[in-house]
Amino acid sequence: MTFTKMLAVLVVLFSFGTQAYAKNDANATKIDPKVLAKAQKDFVAKLGSQKAKFSVKEIKEGFIFNNSTDHMTLLVLWEKGCKSCLKQIPNLNRYFLDLRGKLDIIGVELSGMTTPQLQQFAKDNKVLYTLISGVENKRFVAAAMHKFQFGVDKNGKKIKEGLPFMVALGYTGHTHAIIRGIPKDPNKMEQFLIDIVKHYETQKKTQTATPKK
Repeated sequence: MTFTKMLAVLVVLFSFGTQAYAKNDANATKIDPKVLAKAQKDFVAKLGSQKAKFSVKEIKEGFIFNNSTDHMTLLVLWEKGCKSCLKQIPNLNRYFLDLRGKLDIIGVELSGMTTPQLQQFAKDNKVLYTLISGVENKRFVAAAMHKFQFGVDKNGKKIKEGLPFMVALGYTGHTHAIIRGIPKDPNKMEQFLIDIVKHYETQKKTQTATPKK
């Protein structure tokens, strides 16, 4: 099944200044209050005022979002009533800010929230990355769940799937990893994302340096 439908969803993308984080478990999800305040101010100012065409194309190895080949994507399936999902928001904000311009995070809400409800949720919970409604994009959700075997174990048997359910996709849309549940170590998760970015940046430099025959 090839999925090439254009989805009209809320897209809010920002670029912010560099910041430092304490690299230990106790402070792993703490964002500099001044940086977060600035990010939230910009976010609220633009949220709901800009809508853009957001394209997603299914390929054999994953999905390509927005026809982009200059950043990776972290796809996150979540629900409003999932405590682990809510706990993960500060970590996702941190990854989004630290890897600005190199990482897109797309959170797909699965419990029926509409775009206006997600807009309010993002304001109330200081979400800084893209949120889309699963109920408004059922075809994409079905395609993603099928491709990434959501609710199925490695032997093909149905299982009760936990949330959040995350998929790391490279610059070319290829699937690098599926992360089930909230990572135990946010620092290792961020380093994993950084390593993927470095892999593609090195690859692109090598391709640029190699003379065409």
